[in-house]
Amino acid sequence: MALDDTDIRITKLLRQDPRVPYTKIADTIGISRVTVKNRMDRMLDQRLVVLTAKVNIQNQVGKMAMLGLEVKSGDDWDECLGKLASLPWVLMGFKAMGITAAGANNVEEAKEQLYKLANETVEVEGEPKKAYAIIFILEEFAIQLPQEDYKKLTKEALPAIIPIPGVKGTEGYGLTRIKKMVEQAVGSDIFGG
Repeated sequence: MALDDTDIRITKLLRQDPRVPYTKIADTIGISRVTVKNRMDRMLDQRLVVLTAKVNIQNQVGKMAMLGLEVKSGDDWDECLGKLASLPWVLMGFKAMGITAAGANNVEEAKEQLYKLANETVEVEGEPKKAYAIIFILEEFAIQLPQEDYKKLTKEALPAIIPIPGVKGTEGYGLTRIKKMVEQAVGSDIFGG
């Protein structure tokens, strides 16, 4: 069954304000609240409309950070910058998502940056909130991070510290961490091996 004019008017009002009550829709269109509810139930049952939700991280806590550009002391900065400049779509993609990049040359610098980013706050509606919801860190740094620091950094829900593969590819660190967490939660290694 296709959407009729009334259905379309209902969906337009919901697109303008997804939280609009059925009573307001009914008053605006000139039908009963029960009719609005019945039509919504029908449209949802027939999958003519789909209700979705997404978390607006920036609205909740501010921004994301990525930790991981490693430039060793012997590396040529101009060469590194030249390589990055040749990938403008990557940089623009991160910028467009509101991601802050923080560099580190070794695990000590990475640890220092992690603590700095994890403890940074912003004021939201007069309340201090964590500035970063997610911090990505290269696996090679995450592997070397002392356990006591990892525990301190991950004791709160935010920020989530997510290891990602570096240019050499994955080292299996993320999967190993997931396996350990599942094993602690259920009491056995359900992944095997």
